[in-house]
Amino acid sequence: GLTIVGSVFPGTYLDKYAEAERAEENIRSSMGTERTKGFCQIIVSPSVRDGISHLIQSAGLGGMKHNTVLMAWPQSWKQTDNRFSWKNFVDTVRETTAAQQALLVAKNIDLFPGNQERFSEGNIDIWWIVHDGGMLMLLPFLLKQHKVWRKCRMRIFTVAQMDDNSIQMKNDLQMFLYHLRIKAEVEVVEMFENDISAFTYEKTLVMEQRSQMLKQMQLSKNEREREIQSITDESRSSIRRKSHSNPQCIGQGVDSLLP
Repeated sequence: GLTIVGSVFPGTYLDKYAEAERAEENIRSSMGTERTKGFCQIIVSPSVRDGISHLIQSAGLGGMKHNTVLMAWPQSWKQTDNRFSWKNFVDTVRETTAAQQALLVAKNIDLFPGNQERFSEGNIDIWWIVHDGGMLMLLPFLLKQHKVWRKCRMRIFTVAQMDDNSIQMKNDLQMFLYHLRIKAEVEVVEMFENDISAFTYEKTLVMEQRSQMLKQMQLSKNEREREIQSITDESRSSIRRKSHSNPQCIGQGVDSLLP
């Protein structure tokens, strides 16, 4: 997909255009070093907060516009006296949700492996929130296509109440992954009702009931795949409806980079 690496340069364009051009060249050079294919866009703005907002709104063109924002978790936000660090982060989350775009937040990126490293073992763990529109399934699958993560195992965790049929839920989830052609281990974590987010649990249960219904209907393979696709489509629609009704909610969800 399209990748746009964006950054905000504080100041006014009349005063900072030369420095902004040098910054853009530096980013292009870094992208070449990391073998990242894409475009670079620098916004000069008196306010970093406004600059990020402009990037979210204007990056890309037409069908080449980004649909996902990737940003870093603010460093030392608990210790810093600068409230603008975490405030800019929260405002960016809200604006990304208002724009109906997916949001990825990377934490401790300094500890990420380099492109030359190879993991001979390890796990990629996913705590699956079913209403995420499928993003949490897609990202680890794409990671495993890269040579750094290729030998890692995917483990998917979902939650159930203590009196649920966890074995049946696990079997249904495994069947769901099988139809998506995703190889992963499934673990159902039993928790007390007070510890489970009602929305998360109900959405997981809906997916389980849908899988059971597909079995009872004895649909063909193509029909089952269309039904599974409809689940993710309905999830995306529910996110859009929720963002329209409550623009302050925090969204989830890699095409645009905001350092």
